[in-house]
Amino acid sequence: MFRPRQSTEIEVPLTPMLDVAFQLLTFFILTFKPAPMELQFDLNLLPTTPQTQPEPEPPPEDSPSDEPPAIRSFQVSLLSDSTGGLTGIELEELRFDDIAGLREQVKGLLEDPDYAFDQALIRADPDLHWEHLVAVLNMFSDLGMSKVNFTELR
Repeated sequence: MFRPRQSTEIEVPLTPMLDVAFQLLTFFILTFKPAPMELQFDLNLLPTTPQTQPEPEPPPEDSPSDEPPAIRSFQVSLLSDSTGGLTGIELEELRFDDIAGLREQVKGLLEDPDYAFDQALIRADPDLHWEHLVAVLNMFSDLGMSKVNFTELR
């Protein structure tokens, strides 16, 4: 006797798979929360030679010049020992043992109308612990100086 062969073809229902795919797509689109944008810092590049003793402002010219204006800054050097402790602070040719002395000197400079500084340049020893650098940055922030740059002391 001869029996007809049964079909071995398997039918795959596509409609339920498409439904699941669209549900997953909808779920991920509706629950997606992009990461917040990173903050941007307003940084100015230092001139090749910072001006430590500002000169009186020249009268404004009618014609704009192509040369960028000089940034008037004063330099603060943070010195450390081999363990990273703060051993001294130098402001131009003055030397201080602690941040309190530096604070009083900088406060006096900022209040003096003859010295119009645009920014401070902090030069830190590479071995210095971060806490000392942050303390100096906080001091400048407390005194209202918003433009502070720092670099490694060589």
